[in-house]
Amino acid sequence: MAVVSLSSYDGSAGTLVDTNVWADCIDEASPWHEWAIEQLQLCSERSPLHVNIVVFTELLVPGPSVRDLDAMLDVYETSRTPLPWACASLAAAAFALYRRRGGARHRPAATSG
Repeated sequence: MAVVSLSSYDGSAGTLVDTNVWADCIDEASPWHEWAIEQLQLCSERSPLHVNIVVFTELLVPGPSVRDLDAMLDVYETSRTPLPWACASLAAAAFALYRRRGGARHRPAATSG
């Protein structure tokens, strides 16, 4: 499999929205609540928003019901998009950069407990 690069990506295919952005939209007490809503609105006006099964699942624990989550995603006409295998190399590169810059030493998508 070829390594995928985002260096020339223009955003026209859309934006995969991270769990944390949606979580801040849900949590009205979050200091990032207004910012997250503004960013979703801006991005949704430029190109489609996407979530994948990982983001959707993370938002359900311990978040809203499936029906309520679907309703929130539908406000921004968010596509439920399959997660391509090529994303793994991008995620690994992003995590490696995060670690080199001093990020916490836990695995991506790891759960505590």
